[in-house]
Amino acid sequence: MNVQDCMTTDPLTAYTGMNLREALDMMRRSGMRHLPVVAEGMSYLGIIKLCDVESALAQVGDDADGLGVDGVIELCTPALRGDESTDDVWALLARSPGLTPLPIVRDGILIGTVSQHELLRAMACLPQEKGKMVPEASMVKQWVSRILPPAPR
Repeated sequence: MNVQDCMTTDPLTAYTGMNLREALDMMRRSGMRHLPVVAEGMSYLGIIKLCDVESALAQVGDDADGLGVDGVIELCTPALRGDESTDDVWALLARSPGLTPLPIVRDGILIGTVSQHELLRAMACLPQEKGKMVPEASMVKQWVSRILPPAPR
């Protein structure tokens, strides 16, 4: 299974020129700690982190009206193509904890994101492989439903 099979195809995004307060409100309402930032046509630019947005707003205080997300975009963030296996993505997340959702970018265009929630849910539906110590799908589904809330849409 690859990540394109379990990605969110219409992710919540920030856009260039978006006010930082607006981005903060969006992130708090959705419970997202990271948002992909796009330009016109869903052209992927990078991500913003909740902690960076909060820090920037704390520094400028009441003068935040003209402050946009452009100043806090992380440009060198890992992006996926969509054809990576879920195993490869788990390995990436193990090296970079807390870095979800991961953007999926094709030809410079954001086509989706994939989160730990989505990966776990997809893996819970995988059939047991012969000769491997893989928990039964029903047990994994039960475990996932107990520890994870529904994935945000």
